[in-house]
Amino acid sequence: MATSYAFIPPEYGYFRYYQDFDMERRETYWSYWKCSGTMVGSTNIRHNYSSERWELVHDSGHRHFLYDARNEFDGVITFTRTEMIFHEQGGEERHYPRVLDLWDIWFDHRKASGERTRHRSLAADREEHQRRITARMQERGISISPAKNAQRRPPVLKSPVVATASPKQVPLFAVTEFGYGNNTGTVYAVYADGTVICRSLPENPAAPYHQLKVPNAAQFIREQLGADFLSQPDKIRLSDATDQLITTVWTPEKTLEIYGRWREPDSSWGPPAEWTDADKQFNERMKERWDSVLAGIRPTLRKIDDLRSVQGINWLPPQIEVIFSEYENAVDQPIDWPSEWPGLYADTSIKRQTDCYSVYVPAADLGKLTAFLDTRRERGAVMIDLNQMSPSVRFPFPSENTWLKHVTAW
Repeated sequence: MATSYAFIPPEYGYFRYYQDFDMERRETYWSYWKCSGTMVGSTNIRHNYSSERWELVHDSGHRHFLYDARNEFDGVITFTRTEMIFHEQGGEERHYPRVLDLWDIWFDHRKASGERTRHRSLAADREEHQRRITARMQERGISISPAKNAQRRPPVLKSPVVATASPKQVPLFAVTEFGYGNNTGTVYAVYADGTVICRSLPENPAAPYHQLKVPNAAQFIREQLGADFLSQPDKIRLSDATDQLITTVWTPEKTLEIYGRWREPDSSWGPPAEWTDADKQFNERMKERWDSVLAGIRPTLRKIDDLRSVQGINWLPPQIEVIFSEYENAVDQPIDWPSEWPGLYADTSIKRQTDCYSVYVPAADLGKLTAFLDTRRERGAVMIDLNQMSPSVRFPFPSENTWLKHVTAW
């Protein structure tokens, strides 16, 4: 008998999460969210483990509040019969379709349905985190945890912080890069008023972005994209390795994602003199793949790199985003986050996901921020609100959520 939506409570079951690549089997597979009414967690059935997990706290309506291993509020989930909708604090909204036929899951992952997913208990993680915070409070003579408001139940919901844009700054074209040493996100955007914002090439920490102006944005974009852009595949895979550069080209009509380095073909590790025959054959295959699948989009990307190398007017957003992620296993001595800047739990800060926060610093302080982060040792953390965190700096674009919600790497 076919499974029916009518017999499954909305807050129970499996929801398709993301697609990954198995290096051993050389094939793609899906991971899932598993919901049980009081818990939700990511379930990788192939490898039989759960990584992210939250406690679900149901309010009097249709919302479910998410509380993580820090016992802090992470966002809101709503369920329908056909999907799970994750409302992140940053303003993003992600939809995960329900999987009705569980046999598809077991077949896809080559696993038996009787196995239980392995994961640490949420209570144990919360106790460990609280022990760390309590010890640091005692060391510093602090009686009230900075996170007291973040742990409030029910949570205090606040509006997301977004980069402001003028009514004429409607985005028409954007390119993002994530991974492979580049987590800055958007590197290029064109707006309807003719504004073009580029991340500078070569990289320039003192002036990381510049701005250009074109007289006709629509015509400018057509010339950059060419006539065949809409006929290009939605996804191009250039590498079978993990943790590679992900480049996304977005327009209102189409989103194209490239996995792997597009500026040069993938190749074997080590100097060419040490390559084996197998290495050489691998390199030839990668070069053939690179030549064939990128023929239609490579000219566009190279034009954008050329524009990123052109001298323009220096540009910065009003606020610089510092993304903090947990780094409790840091080896070197941490540096203390200056009290003049907002902390993790400030009204302007956002809890992005488990152990990940966005803190906003005025753009006028870029020099001071850069100088401060330069004092951090290679394997050291930043101590902020009694948490050891790893920082990364990002420059939000005007109206960037318009395209970032289509970027899987974001």
